[in-house]
Amino acid sequence: MSVDAGVISSRGEYSFGIVCRASPSARYRLEARSDGVFLISRSAKLLAKSFGNRVSRSTNHLRADCTGGHGGPLLLRLTLNGKTLSATDKHPLAASGGVGIDAVAGSKGNAELRFDNFTVRKP
Repeated sequence: MSVDAGVISSRGEYSFGIVCRASPSARYRLEARSDGVFLISRSAKLLAKSFGNRVSRSTNHLRADCTGGHGGPLLLRLTLNGKTLSATDKHPLAASGGVGIDAVAGSKGNAELRFDNFTVRKP
């Protein structure tokens, strides 16, 4: 999956990302936060890593891969503007589920983001 995300305006912290294998009870979220952290999560945090720079105020290209998990481990990979974070879940969620985009504003502000060119491809 991939999407271009642009920050139009923001006050306070925010995050945006891609969701995969979503069901009513669980999902994976691959996100970039405005404080410079990549995060891959499943209910509880799997992996987080600082990517150094804050998210660009112009267009950010996000790519997320959720591959495998059919009787084995699931590989999760998030790439933002060429920087990549990977995680493996040895006990993955169901092998199918919904996909989408997600944005969250922090408790002390709001953010307006624009998403373009959302693409989903089956591996």
